[in-house]
Parts: sequence; C-alpha cells; structure tokens
Amino acid sequence: MGVIIGYISSLFGGAFGIFIGRHLMSHKRVLPNGDKVFDYSEKDRKHGKRIQYIGIIVFIALFILRFFEII
Repeated sequence: MGVIIGYISSLFGGAFGIFIGRHLMSHKRVLPNGDKVFDYSEKDRKHGKRIQYIGIIVFIALFILRFFEII
C-alpha cells in the first residue's frame, strides 16, 4: 500500500513522494541481537528508489514551471 501511495504522491507533488521513497529504500530495523536489517524487501526498496527519483524530477519540474510562471 505504501508503494502505491508513494507513486501517486510523487507524481502529483514530489516532496511527499521523495520522503516515502527514501523511507522505503533506507529504513532499517534493529534485531534483538543488535543487527540492523532492512525493513522492506529488495523489491520494495527498488520501488522506493524509483519513487524518490520520480519525486525529485517532478519537484524540480514544478519549481521551474512556477519560477518562470508557466503554471
């Protein structure tokens, strides 16, 4: 569910999608023995990377469009 929300938010605004993507690709859990492991699967981390990149691109595009008053 987080992946779907991440894609939607990155396409429509950018900033929240960047946060979700970053969370999906880098969040780690500490196990009782002290080891740190990724909280999400490899597949979800790849989605997180794509979500983050889409969010960055959309954020920059919206900034440029607003700066030059195209929108």
